[in-house]
Amino acid sequence: MSTTKQISNTNQKENIYRRILWIKNYIEKQRKLLSPKNFDIFLTYNDDMIITSLSDTTRYKNLSHFGLLTEKLQKDWIDVKEEDLKSLFASIMTKHGENGKETTYTFVLKMSLWGIVRFAKLSSRSLPEDGELQMLKFIKIGKQKDKFVRTCQQMRKYKKSYLHVLIHLGTKQ
Repeated sequence: MSTTKQISNTNQKENIYRRILWIKNYIEKQRKLLSPKNFDIFLTYNDDMIITSLSDTTRYKNLSHFGLLTEKLQKDWIDVKEEDLKSLFASIMTKHGENGKETTYTFVLKMSLWGIVRFAKLSSRSLPEDGELQMLKFIKIGKQKDKFVRTCQQMRKYKKSYLHVLIHLGTKQ
């Protein structure tokens, strides 16, 4: 007779949902990597996401993008100019875009960039009531199709043509 170790519901939940621990560890890692100005913005950005009740997963994603974009930018967010953002996104699109085309990853990074720059300049991630910041107006969201969506569409076409063959052969009514 084999014995199995029972995991309590609390431990199961902790094992599945470890984002809080990951966020704490990520904050400590960023304390060493970011400049003091950027780290202050990083912490207040995190606090703002807590206050606005964002999920832990979304917070972790946004904080990760903050660290990634800051590393690529190599500048304090307070001092950033439109030219800096353009060169940042040119490098991201060439590295992560499919021949400069929009992908899901570049789309999400653009969304994160909007939130980070708005927060650094206005202390709010939300779209300002008087319109978008001038320095962010150059960012356009391209139409992107997920590879999964394209695959599903191809499968639907294949199924239709397969059904037509079966009906034609008389095996499917």
